[in-house]
Amino acid sequence: MYDWHINLVQIRSRNWFLFTHSISLFTFFIAAGRIRKSSQLVAEFEQELSLFIIRNISVKDGYIEKLIPRNSTYTFAKGTNRSVLGSMNDFKYQIEYFIIHRGISSYESKDKIILSINTSPMSGIGYQSPLPFLLERINRS
Repeated sequence: MYDWHINLVQIRSRNWFLFTHSISLFTFFIAAGRIRKSSQLVAEFEQELSLFIIRNISVKDGYIEKLIPRNSTYTFAKGTNRSVLGSMNDFKYQIEYFIIHRGISSYESKDKIILSINTSPMSGIGYQSPLPFLLERINRS
């Protein structure tokens, strides 16, 4: 459950880190502007994912812990799963559409974009939607 892919994408002259869970294809993004070190990236990843789960899914014990390991080290390597990388490209285009046509002015609108892209059926997970697929996996484990 701890396997994530990260990609740096540029949308409207702004850099974003795109995070995609390799099993469920659940995807979210954060601005890359102030991140300069891998330790900052890890801290921002953990904080943004935790806050998103609390604001939009549940404060139920176990959700955050099953996605973010406690007291563990992170390893960064080149991604080789072409299915996940292709899905990330699709998510990039969806996010780009929302940013260009609707903008991001607050966490609320950013969360709406994340919720929207994670309810689209994806072929990489048998045409299921990433968010319900992720929640099902968390509840099973």
